[in-house]
Amino acid sequence: NEELFNAARADIKLYVEAGMAASAIHYLNEAIMDVSEAEKLHHLSEALGFIYAMSFNSDGRLSPEESHKALMALGWSATDSSLNGIYGINLWEVSDEQMRLAIDVIDESFPGFKNAGF
Repeated sequence: NEELFNAARADIKLYVEAGMAASAIHYLNEAIMDVSEAEKLHHLSEALGFIYAMSFNSDGRLSPEESHKALMALGWSATDSSLNGIYGINLWEVSDEQMRLAIDVIDESFPGFKNAGF
């Protein structure tokens, strides 16, 4: 049944995106709390990957534009939303406030995630 298939596919896409949003927020929260630079850079790079990947879900809650907005909060190029935009980020200089701004952008599409304790 094609209708059931399409409904199941939509559910799977939503659950995968929700997992990615939760993971991105988790890694950003960890980066904010990290004491060592090595841990901060590891967690921040994981978060970047999840946020960027969410931009490819055409049916997602977090639109590609919103994904780019979250990435821009972290220093991603404002004019290049492609993977080349990553070259504008200096992970060593990303502040806790920038990470909180990215969390807020994700939380707009997934309300309550930033306070869920991920």
